[in-house]
Formats: sequence, structure tokens, C-alpha cells
Amino acid sequence: MKLLLLLIVPLLAAISGCSNNLSYKTEEGKKILIREDTVQIQKILRDDFREMYKAKFYDDTKSKETQAFLLKYSYMSPRVHANYISFTAIARDSSNKKIIMPRIENAICFNPKLGKKFRAAWELELDKNTFPPDNICKHFVKF
Repeated sequence: MKLLLLLIVPLLAAISGCSNNLSYKTEEGKKILIREDTVQIQKILRDDFREMYKAKFYDDTKSKETQAFLLKYSYMSPRVHANYISFTAIARDSSNKKIIMPRIENAICFNPKLGKKFRAAWELELDKNTFPPDNICKHFVKF
């Protein structure tokens, strides 16, 4: 009997088609599906931060001090600061009608281990970008 279970359980897992798609429900009651094959991820590294921040010039003393601090201690920050994530979502409304949403390009998922000062500096630089819901970042982006 145990041998039969050992054979059946992996078979059922293979048949069920273990996918890495994400589906969730919004507060408005829409069901959202994001298929893994539509997701693209690009890392934003510590070196990218150093290059961006070295190129900035500040007039006021406080900004110069912050810049010096962040550059000095950037080696202590995680290697991956954030990820750009692009994806296409499919929504289903209450009448079960499918709607393909416009593609989200270069949304930002920050590394949860990234310090507040580094994140704030990135947010100032990346203010034009969107920040997807946490469940999308947690599901698709691994740090």
C-alpha cells in the first residue's frame, strides 16, 4: 500500500501541471490572472546604484552628506537592490468576462532587505515607475 502511494503522489503532482501562474481577487471583486510566461524580470544591482549616485551633483550640504554616506556604505547593502518586472494580466469581472489588461512595463519590486535610505534614494530616481501589489512581487521575484 505504501509503495502504491509513493508511485501515485508524484504522478498526480505531474498531472496537475504545477504552474507558477498567479491568480488573486481585487477588493472590487475582479479576478486577476498573471501567467508566468508573460513575466519578464531584470535585476537592479548595487553597482547600478553606485553608478547612478556617483553621477549626481548636489548643491546643498545635507544632500551631499547623504550621497557620501550612501556611497560609503553601499557595499554593505544587498547585491540585488530591486527588480524591474513587466507582465500582462488578465482580469475577469463579476460577469466572468475576460479582459486583457495593458502590459505593465518596468514596475519596481524592492528587495525587502534593502535599507530605508537606499530605497528612498531609488524611489526619488524611479518616481515615474509603478510599484505593483506586494503579492505580485512576492510570487515572481526571488531575492
